[in-house]
Amino acid sequence: KAMATRRRGVGVGAIQQKQQVQAQYAAKGEELASEQIANFSQQLDTFTKKLEEFAYKHRNEIKKNSQFRRHFQEMCAHVASKGFWASKLGVGDFYYELAVQVIEVCLSTNHINGGLITINDLRTRLLKSRSKTRKENITNDDILRAVQKIKVLGNGFELLPLEGGRFLIQSIPGELSMDDSRVLQLAEETGFVTIELIMDRLRWEEARTLQVIEHLIKEGLAWVDEQPSDTNQYWIPSLFLQQYYPIIGSSGSTESSLSSFYCVSPITRKNNICCKYWSINPASITDDLNNENISTDGGLKLCYLSQKDLPAIKALCQESFPVQYPDTWYQEVVDGAFISFGYFYNDILTSLMICEIKQIKEYETEDRKLLSDHNGFALYILSLAVRSEFRRKGIAKNLLNYLMTDILKENSHINVVFLHALTHNYGAIKFYKKNGFKIHTTLRNYYLIDGIYYDGYTFACYVNGYNDFKWCLETMKIFTSWIFCPVRSLIKHVLM
Repeated sequence: KAMATRRRGVGVGAIQQKQQVQAQYAAKGEELASEQIANFSQQLDTFTKKLEEFAYKHRNEIKKNSQFRRHFQEMCAHVASKGFWASKLGVGDFYYELAVQVIEVCLSTNHINGGLITINDLRTRLLKSRSKTRKENITNDDILRAVQKIKVLGNGFELLPLEGGRFLIQSIPGELSMDDSRVLQLAEETGFVTIELIMDRLRWEEARTLQVIEHLIKEGLAWVDEQPSDTNQYWIPSLFLQQYYPIIGSSGSTESSLSSFYCVSPITRKNNICCKYWSINPASITDDLNNENISTDGGLKLCYLSQKDLPAIKALCQESFPVQYPDTWYQEVVDGAFISFGYFYNDILTSLMICEIKQIKEYETEDRKLLSDHNGFALYILSLAVRSEFRRKGIAKNLLNYLMTDILKENSHINVVFLHALTHNYGAIKFYKKNGFKIHTTLRNYYLIDGIYYDGYTFACYVNGYNDFKWCLETMKIFTSWIFCPVRSLIKHVLM
């Protein structure tokens, strides 16, 4: 008779045996880990020693070369302590000294910009204030690192990010709210905002908008401009100085060429109302063709276009271009949708330039061939016009120079500047060729004027060190075909 049996449970001996095996595995794992850590530590010590020897040997080159300094510091941050820079390389002293100079510049400009300064403006002032005998170059990255060192002293210095990787540096105590930062970002394009612009772009209620504006005015970060007839403009000093002040320090004009420059500080004017007036000595604007100077009584001044200039803009465009623009386009010009500026003589608009910056993929199909990288940025010149009585005075050249120097300096991400012109507009063709532009494409039936189609040219000038390899390849193909065409004809003639 079969007897029923029951399964026996796990005994104590089996449990102990399993624990012993696990302990052996753990001990072996710890042994291997210790060996690996020791090996890694030895390799790291060797690398750090070699790195210190290299830094000591080339310390002067590292301090002089800003790009080398940045990459070298990023690498060393992973393998060395903070004391490494001060004791071995001396770069720590470089940044501490730069931090002190940053503080000095910010304090000296607080009464002008309310305690906000762009990193580009700060860098320009630092380079100007440093001794000419010093060889170290200063980059924006150096300034950011220096400001980070200042932040350990408290909340007196903060970095406020803008679009495109740019920063504002706040040098006054107190924190800006998220709403304050969004308004500053909105003002980056034109240097100012309006109540209507904020409500439209940010979708805010009027009460919220007024609260932010009043706070910025109270803190001295915004100035009120009551000159426009339709609505007040609220200018951010640090941003509009970045856009307009380069007119003074640009390569095309020097401080000696200024006839006047004044800007009423909010400290000396009730309600933070500011007057903006930038005047350039007419003698500094020479005629590139016949070396004549513009002789004016009231002076010639370069200003950005605003709502009050709308009738003059329309009249100048209608005089200069066969193409008729809609009223909505003119309104966009004065609302800040484009980069628009011009020269004024006795408050009369004598000339204008209108441009826009977008990614190349946002332009028309025929223009996207300008860059092989569809995410690259391009600046398009929509209009360049000079009144007939002011032509052949070098004004157009000065407008273009301001664009190609100051505007591009503030927009280093731009790869190409381009425009369109009629194939029979020989004056424009000669002008742009003389100033470094080349014909990139012929556009068939591009213009429709009075019911008749006309061909156009696309002129392009690659900037900021960019070389479009696709265009270079096409040029090489054309060149080689031109070279080898006679050879092929000769071979064909011999074979026949």
